[in-house]
Amino acid sequence: MKYITDTTKFIAEQETKQVEIRAKRDVAIAKIDQVTNLIKDYLDKTFDERKNVFNKQFEVVDEALRRGDNQMLMIGLTNINQLAAQSPFKNLADINEFPKALMDDDAVFDI
Repeated sequence: MKYITDTTKFIAEQETKQVEIRAKRDVAIAKIDQVTNLIKDYLDKTFDERKNVFNKQFEVVDEALRRGDNQMLMIGLTNINQLAAQSPFKNLADINEFPKALMDDDAVFDI
C-alpha cells in the first residue's frame, strides 16, 4: 500500500513539474516573440529610413549633375558613401546577450 501511495505522490509531483515547465516555456516563447517583433519593427523602420535618405542623396547628386555643380556632387556622393558604410545593425544589442536577457524576468528591452 505504501508503494502505491509513494507512486501516486511521485506521479502528482511530476505532473506539477510538467505544468510549471510548460508555463515557463510559454513565458519564454512570449518574450522571444516580443523581442522578435521589436527587432523586425526596428529593422523595417531603419531600412525604410535609410532608403529615404539614399533617395534624397541621389536626388542631390542628380541635381548637381544637372547644374554642373561639382561641390554639390562631391557632398552628395560623400554622404551616400558614408551612409552605405554605416551598418543599421550596429545599434542592436549583442545578439549573444538575448538568451540571458530572455531568462531574466526583470529584463527590459528598449530598441
